[in-house]
Amino acid sequence: MENKRTKTIQTNIIHERVITLHQIIKYLDTVDIKQMGVQEYGADQILSMCHNKDNKPFYAFIGTFLSPQTRDQITFASVKKLHETLGELTIDVINNTSLEVLINCIKGVGFYTTKAKRLKRCCVIMKEQFNNQVPQTKQDLLSLPGVGPKIASLILSIGFDRLESLAIDTHIFVISHRLGWADGSTPEKVRLQLESWLPKEEWSLFNKSIVAFGQCCCRKIHPKCKQCPIQDKCHYYHKST
Repeated sequence: MENKRTKTIQTNIIHERVITLHQIIKYLDTVDIKQMGVQEYGADQILSMCHNKDNKPFYAFIGTFLSPQTRDQITFASVKKLHETLGELTIDVINNTSLEVLINCIKGVGFYTTKAKRLKRCCVIMKEQFNNQVPQTKQDLLSLPGVGPKIASLILSIGFDRLESLAIDTHIFVISHRLGWADGSTPEKVRLQLESWLPKEEWSLFNKSIVAFGQCCCRKIHPKCKQCPIQDKCHYYHKST
């Protein structure tokens, strides 16, 4: 009897959390993101540079590979400079480009020298071990230098339209803690906690919506709590008022 009661409580909690997620989605539909100072420099903008659809996975790879410790607009500008300097980006193009040129193109991103070296190494491995293609499994992607769980998940999602796991960025990490959806001390722990209750059919919307919500409203620093549509669900808001 107690187990049944506990299961009912857990089901109700999950239901309430999904309702909260859809409140956030509904809120995002009513706001002008650009008017709020948030410009779109994400995956869609990077993929739009690609003229050959067969190269889409590689553009997804480069964009996500350069993104850690880097603002979206800087990542976008770096991929754009690579594209304008080298033409249509492929594994062979990167392999045939000098390290010096690569570094010059991506100078704005965090740890650009290390990323340029690793990008070159990744492209050699993809040519030699993966038939000149971006790997299509998380395990294979994780074998590449500089590719961690979050980057691998994003590459699969953006490049191959396969969402195998959630990708935990700063926005998702912070907001999940504020709402009491997770309390893990690392992105990987938060990912596992979120995936334990969030229905898989909600994953894609969750990733996009929570990131956008973090950019325009629930910021890590100076969140706009007064205009937040889910104040009543937020642990952070109740503690700070």
